[in-house]
Amino acid sequence: MSERNVYNRINGEPRIMIEIIKEPGGSIINIADEVSRQIELFHEKLPQLTFRLEYDQSEKLRLELSKLSEQSLISILGVFLALLIFVKRLKAPFLILSSIIFSVLTVIFAFSLLDISLNTLTLSGLALGIGMLVDNSIVIYDNCLYHLASGGSKLDKVGYAVKEVTVPLMGSTLTTMAVFIPFFFLPPGLKEIFYNFGIGMLFSILISFIFSLTFIPFAVLKF
Repeated sequence: MSERNVYNRINGEPRIMIEIIKEPGGSIINIADEVSRQIELFHEKLPQLTFRLEYDQSEKLRLELSKLSEQSLISILGVFLALLIFVKRLKAPFLILSSIIFSVLTVIFAFSLLDISLNTLTLSGLALGIGMLVDNSIVIYDNCLYHLASGGSKLDKVGYAVKEVTVPLMGSTLTTMAVFIPFFFLPPGLKEIFYNFGIGMLFSILISFIFSLTFIPFAVLKF
């Protein structure tokens, strides 16, 4: 054995320090939770020893996620009030906010299927991409109301209204998505930083576009 040249002590008592580092793509919150569970097991099996968690990076991430949740609620309230003021129809905010909720849940489900961890960057990309959903949904909703005002078959009018704006919305959506494609060709060091952000944006924009073309017309027809 090599001679010991580093000493770690807590309250004057010698200690052994183990550093656990997250692998790329891993979830730091899941790792922290598992480490805490293992520490509890060690306490039970080795009561003569003391185990403690000195530093937990997940605490900062949990705080950031908590702040992000609060900001999201404020943003949703702002969207609700803005739609209520400018669209001047009570059901419009509920329809569009419902599509936002379904889109977010679908994106998170897609992340879990593809084993993409939820972190600050993916959630930031998701939040920015949801802005596109609001834009697309308002355009489709307003166009549906415009054609329904002229009378006739409700199904035909809504179908024509969606068909009329599908190509322009698809063009704007694909253009926005194309901006993030270069993120996947960055050098390894930068790619690790921006990859999750780009993935979050691409998924949220694509799924938001799909929901705006499907959920909003269906909701207009039913409600």
